[in-house]
Amino acid sequence: MKLTVTFVEPKTEQTLADLSSAKPFDPHAPGSYDHLGTDLALMVPVFIVPPAVFLVEPTLQRHDADRFNARFGPALVAMANDVADQASKDQAIRSLSIRPQPALVK
Repeated sequence: MKLTVTFVEPKTEQTLADLSSAKPFDPHAPGSYDHLGTDLALMVPVFIVPPAVFLVEPTLQRHDADRFNARFGPALVAMANDVADQASKDQAIRSLSIRPQPALVK
């Protein structure tokens, strides 16, 4: 997986930096296969009584999301931290944070 963040100067819209980080995701991370048995068991009533899908679907979606987070979450966090570290060392980006920012008018 690759995360690329483009920093743009707000007034001129000039690109200040393109920072990226690449990390592999772990398909066998803890939690990647949680609830598979439960999900298979929940699918049996759906084949017998199709309207049961409305009762089962939220649980299946939650389990899918949990598995997605287990596989991709650690890599996404690592890439975001890597890009943040690069940004903290980039002089063009640091110069933006030093400039006085205009006051927000309500």
